[in-house]
Amino acid sequence: MHKKKRLYSIILITIFLLISSGQLFCTVNTYYASNCIGMKLHEIPESNYNDYEWFVKSYSENNVLHETLFHIGIEIWSEMHIFLDQGKEVVRFFSDGSRHESVYFDNLLIEEKIILSDNQVSHIVYQYFDGELLRKSVFTGEVLSKLTNYVRKSDGSLHLRQTNYFFNNLIEILIIGSSPNISKTALGRKGDFSVIKSYPNGMHITEKWVSGLKVTLDQEIQTTQSGELVVTEKNPDGTIVISSYTDDGSLSRQVIETDEAIETVFFYYDKENYLITKTVISQDNKIIYEYINDEDGNPEIELMFENGLIKTKTIFNKTGNREEIYKEGSLYLIITYAEDGRTIKDSKFAGE
Repeated sequence: MHKKKRLYSIILITIFLLISSGQLFCTVNTYYASNCIGMKLHEIPESNYNDYEWFVKSYSENNVLHETLFHIGIEIWSEMHIFLDQGKEVVRFFSDGSRHESVYFDNLLIEEKIILSDNQVSHIVYQYFDGELLRKSVFTGEVLSKLTNYVRKSDGSLHLRQTNYFFNNLIEILIIGSSPNISKTALGRKGDFSVIKSYPNGMHITEKWVSGLKVTLDQEIQTTQSGELVVTEKNPDGTIVISSYTDDGSLSRQVIETDEAIETVFFYYDKENYLITKTVISQDNKIIYEYINDEDGNPEIELMFENGLIKTKTIFNKTGNREEIYKEGSLYLIITYAEDGRTIKDSKFAGE
């Protein structure tokens, strides 16, 4: 009897040790609906995971999490998350033989390696201070190819980002400006560079400098309380162009001022944000352009009206355009153009 109890105790201890070491686990797969970047959106039943275009299969074994991303049942990549005392290592394997290795410490990404199928290696090192990213170094093989430094304000928000590209001696500087949500990017070398200003509505205004001299037009940029962006440009001939853009970046109005006249242009769009009407108003004239667009937003037909009467109708074709010209509302002339713009046929329909 005592022998049986002793044998039973040994069996229990053995099972406990096997379970503790992970040698007796049967891996249990868990499935998640996903997307093309491998996010686990929500858990799905194992019985119908193939109903999803993108899904992730996941299981744990010892201290390693295994995950595989599938698209229409085809494996895209597989990953191993190896958990350590104060961090983890993640290795992602691709079907072409390449892999991506990442090392995390205290939840901060500190190192990456991208190893291609031909064994070419890119190596990225991240450096932090008090949890904030200060420097990112990119190596191609053993050679430093790109270095990015980050300068932060006292509250930790980003103030400046400078990137040096060593393969072509190019420098890129991103400055987060004092104006809300407006940033500047300088890109170039020595006296030849461009300054790109980015605005909340998605617009980008570029100033170009050659040998230290500005070669683009002088611009004045203002933001209205309604969110419109107003850009004023002064041309060398004295012409002033004032352009107003909506908060989604669409040009809504343009005022063109010369010594002789002022012209105002209004732009109207459909719900897909395709231009459908342009109205040009001067002191003694009003011209309206109407556009019929294809499903991609490209104009198929342009109608031009002057003071209420149709003047031209242009039909755009890949092989060449057709232009109809009207006099006092009646068709007068049809001109057919070749693809390169040459006139290949014209027909008159009314007296001179």
